Amino acid sequence: GRSLNSVNSNKFLQSGGRSGRPGSGVDGGGGGGSSRFGSCLTPSSFLKKQQASSGSPMSGRAFNNKGHKNEKKNNKDAEPKRVLKGDEKAQLLKKLTPAQFRVTQEKITERPYSNKFYKHWDRGVYSCVLCGEALFLSHTKYDSGSGWPAFYDIISWDKVTLKQDLSHVGANLLLLMCNPSLARTEVSCATCNSHIGHVFDDGPKPTGQRFCVNSTSLMFFTADGEQIDLE
Repeated sequence: GRSLNSVNSNKFLQSGGRSGRPGSGVDGGGGGGSSRFGSCLTPSSFLKKQQASSGSPMSGRAFNNKGHKNEKKNNKDAEPKRVLKGDEKAQLLKKLTPAQFRVTQEKITERPYSNKFYKHWDRGVYSCVLCGEALFLSHTKYDSGSGWPAFYDIISWDKVTLKQDLSHVGANLLLLMCNPSLARTEVSCATCNSHIGHVFDDGPKPTGQRFCVNSTSLMFFTADGEQIDLE
């Protein structure tokens, strides 16, 4: 069926361009020291660094995934930001499959390599599976080798919110102090707050960004505006 907000996806199809695989990203790694704790930050310096780059959820239009401010382009024709109301979101949640609910609402990462959009190269738009907000154009998709769909750019930073994610290291502060690169940046849909994936700074040119995305959090519209379900 068509998405409740498929119109948002179709708007961006004209700028979709060609699909391609520019370069290959590499999963972010940990860091290490020459001695057991030689390269670790001190607790005070580590906490100051984390506070400077995290805190409350960051708006993508104001910060990139390193916590630096982005240049905000003037766009008088930009549409006002749409945010789902509670009752509207509740109705949409009922339409999700169990797998879609686990990924978008419980932030469970899907299995790599076997997900539906990892090796998908058709021309079109990838949108949020819950609200239909258009997020990624096919010509920014590339094979990062990670096992998940990867994009080097997003349609607009206003489409997402960013938040520091330390869930994968638990309460192991010492591990994080010795390996600050383990801190990840979560990407969520700004309209409905659904979990999309994470963004890293090891992507290809021209942006250097790698949006590592769960296929389950997306739906795809062709250049003709037709929704394609690969499942």
